Amino acid sequence: MPVLSAKRVRRDLRAGDRRGECRGLPGPAARRHRRQSRDRLDPGSMRGCRGSGRHPRTADRMARRAAAHWRQARIPAVRGGIRVARHGEVRGWRAPRCRCRGRPVHRARGGRVMNFPRSRQMERFGNQSGWRVAVVIPARNEQDRIRGCLDALAASLARARCPGGIVLVVNNTDDATAAIARDWWGAHPDSPGILLDCESPADQAGVGWARRQGLDAASAQLPQDGNLMTSDADARVDPGWVAANLAELTQADLICGTVRPMEAELSRLPDAFGRHGPREGAYMQAIVRLISTLDPQPHDPAPAHRNAAGASLAFSARLHADVGGMPCLPIREDRVFVGNAEARDWRIRYAGAPVVLASCRLTGRTGGGMAAALRARIEEDDPLCDELLEPARTALLRYGLKGQLRRSWPDGALVGVLTPHLPPGRDRGGHFGAFWRLVENALPGLRPVRLRQSDLPAQQKILNDWFAGQPPGRERT
Repeated sequence: MPVLSAKRVRRDLRAGDRRGECRGLPGPAARRHRRQSRDRLDPGSMRGCRGSGRHPRTADRMARRAAAHWRQARIPAVRGGIRVARHGEVRGWRAPRCRCRGRPVHRARGGRVMNFPRSRQMERFGNQSGWRVAVVIPARNEQDRIRGCLDALAASLARARCPGGIVLVVNNTDDATAAIARDWWGAHPDSPGILLDCESPADQAGVGWARRQGLDAASAQLPQDGNLMTSDADARVDPGWVAANLAELTQADLICGTVRPMEAELSRLPDAFGRHGPREGAYMQAIVRLISTLDPQPHDPAPAHRNAAGASLAFSARLHADVGGMPCLPIREDRVFVGNAEARDWRIRYAGAPVVLASCRLTGRTGGGMAAALRARIEEDDPLCDELLEPARTALLRYGLKGQLRRSWPDGALVGVLTPHLPPGRDRGGHFGAFWRLVENALPGLRPVRLRQSDLPAQQKILNDWFAGQPPGRERT
């Protein structure tokens, strides 16, 4: 209905219309227009009131800002739609597309039109209330494997009898992964889930960024005492994986599960792959035994595997918030995340009960991942070992000193001797993990050194002699 005024108006204007002009309007309408004009200058402070729509230029600018800083933009969603935005994320209901001055926009349920950020689109399926656990899966060009991954996750969630859902992050994908996921949820209406279709920034492309987006969205869905889990799109979780993680979380704060290769794919690898496996596995067992001997943890009893893989992680929502979320790294984001949790003195458990079967493909989605490691063991005569495998003398020094410092923390004599020689740790905060990180960075003898397969026999002998009670040989590492 037009606004009536004794003054001459340039055109009819509804009170909620943002494209009118201030002059000639009655007092209340003029004040509303000035307030909306102020808001237009800062999309982050816009008020989500009903109206005919945002100004096209404002909406386009808002979408660009949300694409770059969606966590800081505080852009409100449609008030008449599913729900108002929380934690700065844009949420809306996917509906038929429409055009606004040549720019694609989405009409959210409730009638208002706004530009949806092209870098992050969210869709919801099934029941969205009462979640206690959320499983986050990053996926990039996984159209051949995503259906099997979702089937395994749904079966594991159903067996755990714990309300929760799947958060799938389809990142930088140019195949039908997202479409197949929508079809899967359409065929499984009782499986709650969230689908994020993203394009990561060029300087943050990788699995770390995608996993972070999924964990942030899942955290907003859970209560403070909820639990988060992560796996991979090319993996298959065991039917009891979710239940095993929940059981282990009663003993620790972060669970690193067991990742095994798919037997069918492992059997198809070239024979050259078997040249290095037994020798590397034996030295890995010796290192794990050494850690359990020199630096035992009551919440992580032997046998432990010491493998922190994003294919099987489980942790509380409180831990996720305390460590600042998943690092946006192209590789090793899982091990850095676990290291950050250890620096904050969260209890980490390397459990054998939660089992995930990982693919043995030789062409991965990121450089330096599991596919690259498998390919190196096939193609190279003397490939590098896993980074956990360090020279025996370095491992003896590292875990021997760590165990002694832990036992004397925080007021022991050894801690007092080392503290004056360490750089000031602003983030130490009374945590032993942060103190130990300073010690590792300060001592030259603890700098990491990567071993090659040809180095393992001599290093294995040093550890065998140490376990037998004999002093290590004089070979230099």
